[in-house]
Amino acid sequence: MPRDTLFAWDGGDFAHWGRASIPARIAGAWLRLGPLGTIGSSLPNGIALQVAHPGKPVAVITGDGAFGFYIAELDTAVRHKLPIVVIVGNDAGWGLERELQTATIDATETVACELRRTRYDVIMQGFGGQGETIDSLDQVRPAVERAFSAGVPYCLNVNIRGVRSPFTDWQISGKKTG
Repeated sequence: MPRDTLFAWDGGDFAHWGRASIPARIAGAWLRLGPLGTIGSSLPNGIALQVAHPGKPVAVITGDGAFGFYIAELDTAVRHKLPIVVIVGNDAGWGLERELQTATIDATETVACELRRTRYDVIMQGFGGQGETIDSLDQVRPAVERAFSAGVPYCLNVNIRGVRSPFTDWQISGKKTG
């Protein structure tokens, strides 16, 4: 990503991985959930970052579950020509919740954690932006470069397998009893 990228982070394991591995370099360049855990807020926060910092690269980092809360705001980004890059970690589920359920109650099946593997890039295109799906690691760099150079709202739908983040490990270690 461009070095001066501003980030709007969502909740969930996908965003936790990014927050653990990408350093904060610019004061005020990271917006994340508030104290009430308002998942889904990364998209409106990313729009606000772009409005407040025109011309700066803005990345919205979200999982597929959280993204659904404010998905119609893609229309706002397109209508106002805000070239945000929305990166959706798509594991077809509520990944963090899935991890918490399987770890804390030793479940082999989860309750209400599975989602469809939706093509969020196609949804962005439906609103008038651009996007693409990423299925392998070698596709990441060129896709990110295309997204940030497009000059329009762009969605990278990244198909991933859910992997427990260090933050979720920490959460689980505090919840296990006995």
